[in-house]
Amino acid sequence: MKGYRQLTLLYGLLLMVVAIPVAIYLVEQNADSRNMAANKRGCVEQCPGRDGVLRNCTPPEADGSSEDSVCNVANRVQMCGGKCYVCPSPNGKWKVDDALKCAGTTVVPSIPAGQVGVLNYQISFGGVNPNNAQCTIDWPLKFIILGDGETKVYQNVIPKNKFVLNNKMVFIGSLKLTGFTRLNNLAVFIRGPKHLQVKYGKNNQTGSYNQAGGEIMVTESEALSPLYDFSGYPLMPGDVVGTYSEQQDDMINGVDFSYIKLKSLEHETIADGGNLKADLDGNCQVNSNDVNLLKITLQDRQGQLY
Repeated sequence: MKGYRQLTLLYGLLLMVVAIPVAIYLVEQNADSRNMAANKRGCVEQCPGRDGVLRNCTPPEADGSSEDSVCNVANRVQMCGGKCYVCPSPNGKWKVDDALKCAGTTVVPSIPAGQVGVLNYQISFGGVNPNNAQCTIDWPLKFIILGDGETKVYQNVIPKNKFVLNNKMVFIGSLKLTGFTRLNNLAVFIRGPKHLQVKYGKNNQTGSYNQAGGEIMVTESEALSPLYDFSGYPLMPGDVVGTYSEQQDDMINGVDFSYIKLKSLEHETIADGGNLKADLDGNCQVNSNDVNLLKITLQDRQGQLY
């Protein structure tokens, strides 16, 4: 009888040794199953959802959740559910565009047909004293816009307003980019009527950009397009005539120096609101200050072309 009880106890102990690992294994398996189910429930594909957000599960994120995308940038492209969606405008609604082959490729945002991008800008002219600039009136600008291999030139652009900021005269305007289709990663080249061409590639630029391309973005709305402040890097004065013509040649050399020097010796003067080619500071008179401004710019000599 005693031996029987010992045998029963031994069997019980063996059963416990086997049962405990099995129970632990079953608990772990059940937890894994719950986690997998939770992940599956978490990745609910909505293209788009009621809130306008694309929730892509094709494929899901590494943690099993959906990849969420908001329509907040014009012409943003995003895959969802195996289809290609495009955002037509900031805070707009995603739309399917079967023509775009966006799977595995980069789609360059462009202006929809019939719409025009708008560049909001403000610039300054080097050497202009806001307290003595009666002839800095409607100075025309030349713009060259470059983006993704596309280039467009805009001549005789007149800023619509001007104001004084930190003892600097700042000119502000909005340029409609008619005939240009790109929106992002733009470079802007600007030349004044007696200035070298300068490249602007980002907001609040204070020196040479010295990089290929640019970081400038526009939209088709003047109200929504960012305002790019280029006034911290003024247009450099001194390019007034060419070597073989009376036109600018995007270079400052002895020809420009001789022209301005001669006019300064003559003290050429004009009434307020007029324009003299050699009057670099816009004070209605050509004098030694204009010669000095040209000398300052001589260190650059040539306009920026890329």
